[in-house]
Amino acid sequence: MKRELLCLVLLTKCFFVTNVSIAQTSTSSGTMAVFTDFPGGSAVVKNIDQERQIIRIVPESNPGRGWEVWWYFRVEGLKVGSTITFEVTSNGFGLPDKAQFSYDNKKWAHIDQAGERKGRTLMIYSQKVIQSTVWLAWGPPFVLSDAEALVKKVTKKPYARSLELARSIEGRSVPAVVVSQKGTASKNRPVIWVQARSHAWESGSSWVGRGFIEWLVSKDPLAESLRKNALIYFVPVLDVDNVESGAGGKQQLPHDHYWDWSASPHFPEVRAAKSKISGFIADKSLKVFMDLHNPGAGNKEVLFFVPAKPLLISSRLQQQDEFFKIAKEEMGGPSGFKGLLGPIGEGWDALKEPACDCWVADESNKAGLDALAVTMETPWNISEGNQSGYLSRGAELGRSIARFVLADKP
Repeated sequence: MKRELLCLVLLTKCFFVTNVSIAQTSTSSGTMAVFTDFPGGSAVVKNIDQERQIIRIVPESNPGRGWEVWWYFRVEGLKVGSTITFEVTSNGFGLPDKAQFSYDNKKWAHIDQAGERKGRTLMIYSQKVIQSTVWLAWGPPFVLSDAEALVKKVTKKPYARSLELARSIEGRSVPAVVVSQKGTASKNRPVIWVQARSHAWESGSSWVGRGFIEWLVSKDPLAESLRKNALIYFVPVLDVDNVESGAGGKQQLPHDHYWDWSASPHFPEVRAAKSKISGFIADKSLKVFMDLHNPGAGNKEVLFFVPAKPLLISSRLQQQDEFFKIAKEEMGGPSGFKGLLGPIGEGWDALKEPACDCWVADESNKAGLDALAVTMETPWNISEGNQSGYLSRGAELGRSIARFVLADKP
């Protein structure tokens, strides 16, 4: 989620527990143990009630690294056939109605029943388990290894290639994929740029992105047509460092990735993306810039944020209207896109508010280019907020972009 009111900022106050380590006691005799020793893991154990199989946790504290709302941990030593209860203390963004669980850390599903909310900061979840080990998380995780595996899978296609966008501050490779099939001459191809995880905790955005790129390399005739007529860049995880450490990322210091699109970006991956996109704007080839996010817990349908009002020149408004008309048709169902837009900023200062979509719009306007620059927010606190739901929404996004880009093709 990208724009927020002061009241939401105040809700991000950390629930930090000092001198408490992850419980790693023996798993013999059905004794529970909690682990976060893997990429993306995040939990601080407040208490374990072994007799009643109750675990109480808070998201791990990462001072200066954004909202502490992401949690993801493994429990071993469970009694098969018993019910585990886990209590999570966080703010509203860290308390989904239904948590998610997995027995293999690959296939994830919502727990059977919604949790019981206690006030504004505590949720009590329960789930019957059929194995002695279970993974539990805010949402389906998508870490750097998932991004790397996705890029490897996609680049088995002869028309796709991998790209290291940059090396992060902590030295991690930021993977990306470029897709373009033989067809229209390369110099005439419009460029599409899709990126996810400007905010590390919003894991659903990477799953939507995966749905988009897997659709793009599918046998769908519309996908093939887009591949033959456009140059598509996709970045599955932008903030790799916070994703790997299990930090939230949003509102990290000095600022998060969404707000880093200044003249001198802090993050190498933003600097690299900005450089490439600047080139596409200069040669007037950029057609679509799409930043993928997840919104607040109360949002139940797809919404888009558009650039601030001073950037919405008439030709840009026309481009947005054309895309949104298509998106309404493609993104159906109760949680689909019905025309909902996030609050539109009345003013904009490039020095004080270097947001990515606003920067793309501003630079495009200066170049006389009508590139679509929007942020898509896919709801997560709903029944479709799971792997399959996100993947389907990503495919719908792909079809929406394809119809928009190909609209003027003969």
